Amino acid sequence: MNRTVSISLKVALSAVLGLLSLPTLFFGAYFLWCWIRVHTSNVYYVRAAYGKVGIVFLAFGLLSVWATLYAIWRRKFWLIVVPVLVCWTTARIISEGTPQGFQRLNDGMCMAAVDSSLRAWYENHQRFPTDEQEFREAVDKGLVSLYVAGWPESRYAQSGNSLPYQIIVHTGAASPELDASGRPGIIYYCISSDLQEYWVTMTALQREVSTSASLKQTIGPPQVAWIVHARGRDYPIEKKGIRKD
Repeated sequence: MNRTVSISLKVALSAVLGLLSLPTLFFGAYFLWCWIRVHTSNVYYVRAAYGKVGIVFLAFGLLSVWATLYAIWRRKFWLIVVPVLVCWTTARIISEGTPQGFQRLNDGMCMAAVDSSLRAWYENHQRFPTDEQEFREAVDKGLVSLYVAGWPESRYAQSGNSLPYQIIVHTGAASPELDASGRPGIIYYCISSDLQEYWVTMTALQREVSTSASLKQTIGPPQVAWIVHARGRDYPIEKKGIRKD
């Protein structure tokens, strides 16, 4: 095999096997970029150790690139195991959850608890909660049923300050709040004037770091605004032996 062909094969093999290093390098660069944005601009973000994680990913990504090139050009082919392991480890770590993914789980717990808990509240009171205090009281019970001791802690933050979940109540509503933006973690509880119909929406970040939040989306596809909605007449109520359907 002449020198030109040998070099061409090594270049081609380096390019192909180098793809194994790209995911680790990409996530390392992404987390470092998140760290830079968090510390240099007034963005909203999910709390996480972006700087440390980014450096670790980049270090292993560069190690993977070095091992790939050294294995091919120095014919130490046993080193190919390094990029393979690094790529596999990166895939496992990311598949188990990103910072935004863990926060999405918290948001989902709150939304999932709304439907069942407000139904239980209606069955006991023949109306839905009238204000924030009653709403929190009702959803607290729903979260306990999901084996969560009260409201999950929001990991949203801005400029180093935590942004806990905030509840905004719209009374006399005829539709959900669909024009929400700004900070993440705001839960909009819209209740009709007769307390017999409600809508709940929430603002959330679509990425780890962003300048603005938007309405939380369903898992999808298709992804649409996640609206929890119910009417009192949809719930059968048993009163004095008479079932209301």
